[in-house]
Amino acid sequence: MAAAGPRPTRALLGWMSVKHGALALAGQREDHQRAPEYEERVRQKRLVASARRPSFGTQGVTSGLPASLSTLAERVGESLRGADLLGKGWQPALVDLRRVCALLPFAFLDVGLPTVEEGDFDRLAEILFAHDALDVGITYDPAVTGWVVHDATEDVQVVGQLRAAGSPGVVLGLVIGRSPFFIEVARVEDRFILVRGYDIAVSLLGRGVSLVPALVHRHRRPADLPFGRSSLEQAAVMGRRPPLLPDFLDDDVSAEVPMPRTQRLLMIRAAEFTA
Repeated sequence: MAAAGPRPTRALLGWMSVKHGALALAGQREDHQRAPEYEERVRQKRLVASARRPSFGTQGVTSGLPASLSTLAERVGESLRGADLLGKGWQPALVDLRRVCALLPFAFLDVGLPTVEEGDFDRLAEILFAHDALDVGITYDPAVTGWVVHDATEDVQVVGQLRAAGSPGVVLGLVIGRSPFFIEVARVEDRFILVRGYDIAVSLLGRGVSLVPALVHRHRRPADLPFGRSSLEQAAVMGRRPPLLPDFLDDDVSAEVPMPRTQRLLMIRAAEFTA
């Protein structure tokens, strides 16, 4: 069960609006959002971010895999999601996380990572491309005639279906599994941008690990990125001074904020209706 209290979270306040930054500092509580000290903190960080020299680019951000990881693409293709990404042009490569731009404004720091050191690419591949077993709690709720998957993280999904003979009747069901969750980095015009894997990428940077195996797509457009309410504005990400992943850990432009904990539940039940 998750620990009580807010999740330790870093926010890129220097690239957020004053309103959204103050709300983040207030722990997403609207009644505390307008505190003048919160707004002033955000303005100061925005000022620092706006005065920085541009430091992004594409040279040296990615490189080839070491010989020991020559079969990494085959490992990725063993999962349905991995095979789908490979089919869409994503390929494994080494990525320098220090040179990658950020798209999302938040990164959680309570990621359980085993011990790993910079340059230990085999160990990093084991961590970042693992096919973990499903280890969440699952119970049957007779009140709703359905199964409830508790504490289901984003990578817990319906991955298949089944049909088998029953006594009496027939058994129909869905297969719940853990879809691999990769660090995904896309080249968009003149920069590389992190698409997925923020929590683990920032946590690795916090441990001094910057060069990691990841999935890379080299030809994406801004329209291919998930810009929206949960992302930074496109003008900030694609502008002359975009945030880089190390900025999450830089107190001059970011801060730790008290994000509330939430619980994701996945319910599987039969529904009867008239077509």
